[in-house]
Amino acid sequence: EGKTIIVGDVHGCLDELLHLIKECNYNSVIDRLVLVGDLVGKGPYGGQVVRWARENGALCVMGNHDEVLCAVKRGIRPLDTLHDPTHQKDYAFLSEDDWTWLMALPYYIILDDISTSTSSSSSSSSLATSKNDNTDDDNSNHDKGDGGMSRVRVNPHDRASSIIVVHAGMVPKIHFKEQKGIHMTTIRDILSNGEATHDSSLGGAPWPSLWDPSFHHPLSYHIVFGHDAVRGLQLYPHATGLDLGCCYGGRLAALVLPDWEVVSVPAKQMYSVPTKKLTSLPSSSTSASSSPSSTSL
Repeated sequence: EGKTIIVGDVHGCLDELLHLIKECNYNSVIDRLVLVGDLVGKGPYGGQVVRWARENGALCVMGNHDEVLCAVKRGIRPLDTLHDPTHQKDYAFLSEDDWTWLMALPYYIILDDISTSTSSSSSSSSLATSKNDNTDDDNSNHDKGDGGMSRVRVNPHDRASSIIVVHAGMVPKIHFKEQKGIHMTTIRDILSNGEATHDSSLGGAPWPSLWDPSFHHPLSYHIVFGHDAVRGLQLYPHATGLDLGCCYGGRLAALVLPDWEVVSVPAKQMYSVPTKKLTSLPSSSTSASSSPSSTSL
């Protein structure tokens, strides 16, 4: 059986996307490629990324930057509100076939046929997820290969029946079918009053730290998401964040299943200047399953 490769925020970084899937040994015949959204904006080739994804049969969810362009195309938002030059360029590049594909993107995708690798010591119908401790060094490591490529093995932890791929995240203790699109494309934190926010400076808790898959009993969902380049690589027991800030000169990452390996490649350059400081990848001596607050880019 083929692999499932889930890629973080591309943001127009087409060269890095092609480099990444090559490092993942992507086979278009048997492998499944899934993108967490935000194909456009900030980087140099957003429109080309959309077209490549469409023509190559990639699955994708709607990101907040994708939704901005779609709102203009639908007439909900005036064209002159696209102040970002990369948005303007991407908007002009897209063909009608590209628009049809982009505007039809769902807010989330459920992957319910992920099998575990033999190393996880679980049945093929189960799903291994990440762990946040420093046990089992043989199964948790960070290696840099040629060309700055990095591999981080995520320790199996629990068993989930399905994966949900979403751009930003979901509000804990609300069924995924009842989630709002604005939250699925923008959420980062949960405030003390339970409200969702995109603003991480308000003192809230990262939403994945509160995600409880038992709420969806008897199914157990592991969430794979992006949208949070400041925190970077996020490894929680029931959620994995893959936005490593490629457009800001960071890295483009993918979670490769069923081996639960995060593969990343460096950006060719900084395409957009970050407004907040981005942290760096853990050193080669740091376990991949250290606490989420200490890992990112």
